[in-house]
Amino acid sequence: MAVKKLFLFLLFLSYSFSALIEGEVFLPDFSKPNISVMEINTTPKQTIVIFNGSYSLNLSNGSYNITVYYVENSNLFQSTETLKIKDDKKYILDFILLPYDLDEELLPIEDVDITPQIKNDNGLIGNKYFDVFIILVSLLILIYLAKKKFTKEDKIELPPDLILILKVIKANENRILQRELREELKWSEAKLSLALSELEHLGYIRRIKKGRGNIISLIKDYEEK
Repeated sequence: MAVKKLFLFLLFLSYSFSALIEGEVFLPDFSKPNISVMEINTTPKQTIVIFNGSYSLNLSNGSYNITVYYVENSNLFQSTETLKIKDDKKYILDFILLPYDLDEELLPIEDVDITPQIKNDNGLIGNKYFDVFIILVSLLILIYLAKKKFTKEDKIELPPDLILILKVIKANENRILQRELREELKWSEAKLSLALSELEHLGYIRRIKKGRGNIISLIKDYEEK
């Protein structure tokens, strides 16, 4: 009887100290897949279907490998992240899905521990490997965008998130630090970096290096229809 009570008590604790994990799933063109699949290496393994690129779940303390898959026209897109949960705070973990072959060739970082950002009263705090991850992701995004062909006659309809960035920059006299932009939007560093790469490719902004950060400058305004 005492052993049973101890087991129930420990089981209660494991759920009491579970953390909330939520985030978004992006394809290389900054769109979100309608349906993707998440796998978590728990015992037994958890499989979760993600609709419209947004998810929310609870996990107890521990270390997890989380992989998200998406298949389109027989092409596999995927991303794997390592998540270490040490407390019951809210974790934000975004996934940027890359073509499987390209991911294997240019992003061999399965063994790198990339701890997601933790949201607390002081904002978002990244870890020391996150800058390396952002550089690699930005490189892959530029390679992908270089393959896309746009003519002068093309009319590009920007997603609402990109329009929001342009409005914030314009409200700050057309220039803002990337750190200040992230704080105002309350976005993860991965999501913001992907969005800025897209806007820079389309010619709306320019990123200027300043110390360890960037100044985002608006060079072309966007007129909503």
